[in-house]
Amino acid sequence: MAEKIICNPEVFSSRAYPAKNKAKRVCFVIMPFSSEGDENRRIQDVYNHHIVKIAEQCGLECIRADNKRYFRSGRPIIEQIWQAICTADIIIGDFTTANPNVTYEAGLAHSIGKPLIGIVQQGEKIPFDYQHLRHIPYTTTHEGYAKLDSDLEIEIIGYMKELEHQEQYPQKYVEATDTAAAEKLRLALQKQDALQNEKDALIKENDGHLEQIAGLSAQIAGLEKKLAASRLQMEPSPHTKKPPPKRSDILKKGNPHHIGPDALEWLVLDVDEKENKALLITKDIVKEMPYHASGGDITWEHCSLRKYLNGEFYEEFSEDDRKRIKPTQNQNPHTRIDTAEGFTIYTRGGNPTPDSIFLLSIEEAKQHFHTTEREIVILWTMPKTYPQSDELIAKYGKKPAWWWLRSSGNIQDKAANVFDDGSINLAGAWVGNDDGGVRPALWVRL
Repeated sequence: MAEKIICNPEVFSSRAYPAKNKAKRVCFVIMPFSSEGDENRRIQDVYNHHIVKIAEQCGLECIRADNKRYFRSGRPIIEQIWQAICTADIIIGDFTTANPNVTYEAGLAHSIGKPLIGIVQQGEKIPFDYQHLRHIPYTTTHEGYAKLDSDLEIEIIGYMKELEHQEQYPQKYVEATDTAAAEKLRLALQKQDALQNEKDALIKENDGHLEQIAGLSAQIAGLEKKLAASRLQMEPSPHTKKPPPKRSDILKKGNPHHIGPDALEWLVLDVDEKENKALLITKDIVKEMPYHASGGDITWEHCSLRKYLNGEFYEEFSEDDRKRIKPTQNQNPHTRIDTAEGFTIYTRGGNPTPDSIFLLSIEEAKQHFHTTEREIVILWTMPKTYPQSDELIAKYGKKPAWWWLRSSGNIQDKAANVFDDGSINLAGAWVGNDDGGVRPALWVRL
């Protein structure tokens, strides 16, 4: 007779919970969330700005044990956590600091076969009992968070596909399809079982030989990564995507790709289908203001206009629209001007800058607006040619007006700009001019 596993009714007195939430798929997050310390603040940032964002993008409702909407006083907290684990579709666990509560709750999830995606800050030690399981390492840097977002999205989509197949083919998910990806997955699972058996034998025969066990764990981790990739190949994404916009499209209110306040109209400059993003710039000038309010030598990195765009202007976007903005690391090369007198002027462009919203550089304006060089008669220290394109002409109100670029001009207290006739003024205008037009640009996720 098969053995039965019985939960202690004194701990889990209520067990009549549905295996799945029919209204909406749910992601339950287990992680430390104490109230003090820099480490805790970083962990909370991971939850608020990365786990929740990616889970919601994948169609999951994200909850945690401190969510008062779901967790109420008057009932034992472990009963409520047990209910959340039972009803969740996917569990995400942050094992940073090796918190004992997280370890206990992960054990509950594993015991009932719930999909659990583990993450951990790089350098943290994983407890021995589950070192062999795959964990996503991350760092608390801009690049580290970007990689965490990408890795989480891949894992979640993979599990979502598997859940949908399990619901469609409840007998045997792997055996229900005849695709090449399913065959790869079947063989990979067989290999994983063989590796697990080999690992168990090694532990039994060579107790304490951690190097051999670590090597085997690395093999298993690599195999699990291949499994996740196989899940993604089994069929198209469950999310129905809108057709991407095309270059030169105008995005107005009502367009599925429109972003930001209703009054804004956007011009599509570039579409990167591989990265699933598009570069937008406002169709016309949205505001007149100085490049740097106090004047003086300045670069894009420290100017007041950059602070406005990534602060006050950014806050005008809804929370959902802010999640669609893809931050970019802008390069800010030195400005080079070849003068009519035959010598060359260089001015500093400044350090690379992480920007959510930005101005175009000289090179970006030339690239995206297909400019041609126009020779003109000019004065000392001025360029001998000006790049020009009718596409660069923008209006403020009803009349064409000039607007800022983020590159420096021919001296450090000037910034390059576009004249009202569509020509790029490499020499630039004084940064304190308060009638300079602003055309914000951004990369948006499609």
